[in-house]
Amino acid sequence: MSDRAQPFDAWLINLDRDSGRLAHMRAELAAAGIAWRRFAALTPDAIPPALRPAFFDEAGAPHAPLRPGEIACYASHLSVMALIAESGRPGLVMEDDLRLAPGFAELARLLAAAPADWGFLRLSNAPKTACREVARDGTLALVECWRVPNNAGAYLVNPAAARRFIAAYPRRLRPIDEDMRRVWEHGCVSYVALPRLTELNIFESSIDAAGARGDAPARRRFEAARRRLGGEPAWRWQLRRWGLAGAARAMGRGIALSLRKRVSGRRARPEDYLLRR
Repeated sequence: MSDRAQPFDAWLINLDRDSGRLAHMRAELAAAGIAWRRFAALTPDAIPPALRPAFFDEAGAPHAPLRPGEIACYASHLSVMALIAESGRPGLVMEDDLRLAPGFAELARLLAAAPADWGFLRLSNAPKTACREVARDGTLALVECWRVPNNAGAYLVNPAAARRFIAAYPRRLRPIDEDMRRVWEHGCVSYVALPRLTELNIFESSIDAAGARGDAPARRRFEAARRRLGGEPAWRWQLRRWGLAGAARAMGRGIALSLRKRVSGRRARPEDYLLRR
């Protein structure tokens, strides 16, 4: 199958040293019938000069306490998004530690069903807050989540959204998935596949293998990332998207599931967050 036979280009981000992961993903994508291209993942010591100002000051010090592997991961995603923006075609971006669900083969149909305003279609994220269905094709649905879940293992992005996300942050202060979920900052409408179409992190993390910054414990590293998740800009975005009645339903579902977990110990399943019409 050629790239032009499907309505999107597909890119696999893979480190040169990870030949085993490449072989695994080659088999997974062949089974799904997806034509794809490999992007040689960037390493911490080879961030392109054009991207360095987003992560480092003039003296070479990082703007934020991101691990070297997180910076390289983010830079790899930005580089692929730039290719998608230039191509003018939607792009599928994948990391190389995925197991694909059978529904992955139906991506073209899911893309055709997507609302016209889509920017990102997140394929590896299970809803963790209330969500509402916006499109369906057979057993696959696209939902809009009250809070976009994190993880950037697999997603579709349209060229306009790729350009918008690239331009959104002069400095990159959080991991890629934390910035992607902040739709009120970059303005790229994000929908989530339900059920999710991948199993994540089936190999040891390449980010961890690239080395951690010892001066920033995990709790501190993500403190700034979480602090802004409930601010006024987020509320304005949610009210514009959901309306008052929808916001009340979403918050009510979250409270109900939280109370259920506290009383019974039962964790919510992704489908429990879906608000029925």
